[in-house]
Amino acid sequence: MINFILFPYIFRIFPKVKSNLKNYKKSVLQMPCPHLREQGILSIENKEFHCLGGSIYALNCYEILPFITSFQTISDYLDNLCDRKGIFDERAFEHLHKSMIDSLTPTHCNSPVNYYKYYPYSDDGGYLNFLVEECQKVISFLPSFHHVKYPLLEFTSLYRDLQVFKHLHPQVRENKLITWFNDQKKSTKGLYWWEFAAATGSTLPIFALIRLARKKNIAHLEIKNLCSAYFPWIAGLHILLDYLIDLKEDQLEGDLNFISYYNNYQQVKNRLMLFIENSLLNLQRVKEKRFHETIVKGLLAMYLSDPKVYKNKQETLALELINSLDSETKVMYRMCLYLRKKEIL
Repeated sequence: MINFILFPYIFRIFPKVKSNLKNYKKSVLQMPCPHLREQGILSIENKEFHCLGGSIYALNCYEILPFITSFQTISDYLDNLCDRKGIFDERAFEHLHKSMIDSLTPTHCNSPVNYYKYYPYSDDGGYLNFLVEECQKVISFLPSFHHVKYPLLEFTSLYRDLQVFKHLHPQVRENKLITWFNDQKKSTKGLYWWEFAAATGSTLPIFALIRLARKKNIAHLEIKNLCSAYFPWIAGLHILLDYLIDLKEDQLEGDLNFISYYNNYQQVKNRLMLFIENSLLNLQRVKEKRFHETIVKGLLAMYLSDPKVYKNKQETLALELINSLDSETKVMYRMCLYLRKKEIL
């Protein structure tokens, strides 16, 4: 199974992703506004890893790859725009993220939308509208998109809310996030508020549903089981691992980091194990179970092989998590270490 996924993933999909991002960068370089151009370039150069990771869902269904790269690029670009120091405008952040909602709405209207209406900079030469349209083209051809549209919009709305609240002024953002969490009690499943917030910050549930939507005649139970595995468990694991490797860097920069809310090392380990166990348990009812299980193990292998783990002296925790799983996970971890050494990953 490892070879079946990893080799075509790395040697067939990676080049396609890099080609797409290269084309996006050409568009970014034509942006009239220097501020937007700078953030567009940084979002592609510094966050290529996100598109490469998400592209696993296009394995054996390359027709959805343009959606994954476009949607993830929107996510990374907007994250950069909202992360600019000195901008804390909730209305501006929310309107920018309307682009992600529109990406999931098939439309025949070609009129560009001004997503920068409340943002201080706006002339991107049509870049954001182009990315939205790339997503719309793909979903318009998915046979079962109408079956997954509601959960897709629900996950994307949660993602938007997180991005809006977490980028507000440090004096208000935590209270906003906690109030939001309390309003979402029905879907929190015994999580801490920062764990729920982490789960909403992943695009993986969206890509998993897009992959599913390429099939004809999918059942409601199939969609429900996939959503239950991904949210909050696989999505939460994804973003908590992301915050784990960025912990020291975020502490130095004074940035919000959800891992910092745990009391100690043991609690971090126990809660990550809970997310791993529930991810794998809930996948038992999912079609393509082995594919999604490999993604869970791959998340651990990819994130815990990152050089930041050793720089931050987190290798003990990393090895404990890797060794808690099967030999397949250990092999994937060693492969990721090798690929990083060769600068393929």
